[in-house]
Amino acid sequence: MNDTTIFRYIGMNIILFVLLTACGNTVKSDQVPQSSLSEASIQYTVIRVEGGWGYEIIKNGHVIIHQAHIPAIEGRQAFKDSLQALSTAQLITEKIKKNIMPPSVSLKELDSLGILQ
Repeated sequence: MNDTTIFRYIGMNIILFVLLTACGNTVKSDQVPQSSLSEASIQYTVIRVEGGWGYEIIKNGHVIIHQAHIPAIEGRQAFKDSLQALSTAQLITEKIKKNIMPPSVSLKELDSLGILQ
């Protein structure tokens, strides 16, 4: 090996070292970015209740909202079908993910979801 070949070899190793070191600052596979963690920890499920349908919002494996009736209206009326409960659960889940507290539902929002018709 002559001097030029040795310097090229050392130079290539230095470049390789720098590239590998720079790439080593990525998120490890067992770490979840914070935004994904909050999304992954909030879930919803549609449930059968007396007189129709409701939903539950689950955060970190614990039920934080058990909604057996349509919110924001007088009385205790269950959702008439699972799709109504599902769309409301999705709306509430999005509000929680956006840190809108309390994650209430207005009559206007229920109407836009087709629930008051």
